[in-house]
Amino acid sequence: MKPIAKIVSRVCLLLAIASPLLYLAGSVSLELNKTLMLIATVGWFAGAAAASYGGKTQHTLEPDKAVI
Repeated sequence: MKPIAKIVSRVCLLLAIASPLLYLAGSVSLELNKTLMLIATVGWFAGAAAASYGGKTQHTLEPDKAVI
């Protein structure tokens, strides 16, 4: 699941970058630009959160084994 989430988040990030550029070039309307930006933002946040969630547990130092 993590590799798919990484791909989704990267594609959405690219869409978030490309959408305003397409608007400036006159290829898309303002309404379509807003829709693409909303989709890209939600997709990027969801994909990035899913890619960073789960997996290996983080190792923490126990209080009695802490290095001082």
